[in-house]
Amino acid sequence: MCVQSASAIADWPVVKALLESGANPRSLAGNGWDTLQYASLLNRPGNVEGWCNYFQAQKDKGGASWDINRREQIAGMSALCLAAVVGVNVIPVVQALVAGGADTHYYSDTGTNILHTISLNIDATESDIEYILSLPGVKDLVDVPMRARTFKWKIRFVAARLLVRLGSKKEKLKAVASWKGQTPLCCASRNGNIGGIKLLIVNGGANRRLKNVYGDTALDQARQFAGENLHADSATLLSGP
Repeated sequence: MCVQSASAIADWPVVKALLESGANPRSLAGNGWDTLQYASLLNRPGNVEGWCNYFQAQKDKGGASWDINRREQIAGMSALCLAAVVGVNVIPVVQALVAGGADTHYYSDTGTNILHTISLNIDATESDIEYILSLPGVKDLVDVPMRARTFKWKIRFVAARLLVRLGSKKEKLKAVASWKGQTPLCCASRNGNIGGIKLLIVNGGANRRLKNVYGDTALDQARQFAGENLHADSATLLSGP
């Protein structure tokens, strides 16, 4: 756990010193996250780059490599998905991961891809989303809906909808119940991210008419979450053909 803590709060020389002192690089936190995933989530590009280079050097010497697309145990997210889901200025971390071989077409167990996660990030800037859209092949993901990719998550999606139908008011359950069918544009609309909505439509060519499991379009969800505070620009963008 010490190497994971260092990756979150210290710089690469400290992390490297721990590794060279015998710290186990493959130890996991209680949630199943590894060191690279912590560094990615907490926006530590120097540690991400150092980690990738360190294990590439080990591999070049005939040692063990590192699975940069390794899934964490909760939702099956990779370091790349985690890098995009929270925080400001995620570009340096994403760049380091892509340079290290991260799969930009990766899907988590819940069916999210990198466009979903950057759209869910309430702090994401237009520059962040524009960069993600510029990655090779990522525009092809713009209309991909969330679909559970494991039996466990398929059951959770169904159970969440059933419990909400039976009257549960728990916000987490209500959120999970609506995930099936969510496109990146739906995610950006729920967050009221005007810049993200614009870029997904104008740069990405997102389809505004796609619906989630409840039959709600991106505009419907923007209205639900913003109510009377829905920005006129968002409404205009989402009302098009």
